[in-house]
Amino acid sequence: MNDISVGTVDSSNSKLASTEVQSTNIISGSLYEDMAGIIEELKNIPIEQREASIKKKAVDDYPRNEMSDLVRRMDSLSGIEFEKLCIYILSSIGFYNISQTPSSGDHGVDILGWKHNRKYAFQCKRYDGNVGNKAIQEVFTGKKLYAASGAIVMTNSYFTKQAREEASDLGVILWNREIVLEKAYQAIEIESMK
Repeated sequence: MNDISVGTVDSSNSKLASTEVQSTNIISGSLYEDMAGIIEELKNIPIEQREASIKKKAVDDYPRNEMSDLVRRMDSLSGIEFEKLCIYILSSIGFYNISQTPSSGDHGVDILGWKHNRKYAFQCKRYDGNVGNKAIQEVFTGKKLYAASGAIVMTNSYFTKQAREEASDLGVILWNREIVLEKAYQAIEIESMK
C-alpha cells in the first residue's frame, strides 16, 4: 500500500471549510501490517472466489476467514485507529481530498472527504455499545458548519432506534458494523488487485 494524500483542517483559519493537504501514511504499525497481510493473502485466492464471498457479505464465508481477523482487529482499535481505518476505507473506495479535523473543536466531524464532486462530513464512532442520537445531531450540525453536502456516521457497532429515526429525519447516512465491513471488503479487494 502506498501513502495516501490526507489533509488536515487548518484550525487557525476561521473558515472551517478550508483545508491544508499533507501526505501521510494513514495506517501504521500493527494495523498496517494486518491490512497488508490480509491483502497479500487475498492475492493468492482466485478472483471468482473473492467476488462470490464479497457478494455474500458474510464474514464467515470469506475465504480462509481473513475477514474474521479483520473484525476482531477492528473491535480492538482505539478511536484514533478506527478513524485511520475509516480513512483507509474511504480513500480505497473512491473518496478523495480526505481531511481529518482537529481532535477538539471538530463540531462532530472527524473526517471530510469528496466523492462525485460532493463534500461529505464523517463522524467515526468506535463503540462497544450502540451509538445514540447525539452522534447524529453532532454530524448534522458539523455538516452545515463545514459546508458539506452529506453527513455519514461510521461505526464498528450499531445504532439505537432513536438514532436511526433521527438520522432518517435529518438525512444523515448511517454505516453500521455490516456496512463498514462491506466497505472494508471492497477496500481490501481493490488494494489486492493492485
